[in-house]
Amino acid sequence: MVDSVIVQGLSQKVATLVGEVRALEGEIARRRADLAHVRATLLLFDPEAQPEAIRPVGRPTASAYFRTGELTGLCMAAFREAEGALSCRDITMGIMASKGLDTDDAKLSAYLLDRVRATVSSHKRRGVLESVGEGWDTKWQVTRRD
Repeated sequence: MVDSVIVQGLSQKVATLVGEVRALEGEIARRRADLAHVRATLLLFDPEAQPEAIRPVGRPTASAYFRTGELTGLCMAAFREAEGALSCRDITMGIMASKGLDTDDAKLSAYLLDRVRATVSSHKRRGVLESVGEGWDTKWQVTRRD
């Protein structure tokens, strides 16, 4: 015996997914047309150019946990509120707790720790943060501006 509620629900899901796939295929077709036009325009300005040889640039992925720039803001807020240097793990656990995320989730905390490390490294390169210590014991603090 077939449960009509299940069949109806699955049929609706199929219809929804087919609609989404068709919309995405249309978007791909539009993007390919745009690409062809930009390549042709490039060749008008530089007939020796090789547009096919240009390496594609990846699109940044959105985080399910933070809005754009939110993680950076939370990291820097942690430094403003700290009385001393902080480790990336300290920052990560504080951010997870403040966002109500499960601090015992090893996979999530490892992912966020990598994101915090990238944020801290970016600020170090810009001279905003400096390291205190080395190796696994490295902590970070705001660069002193005397």
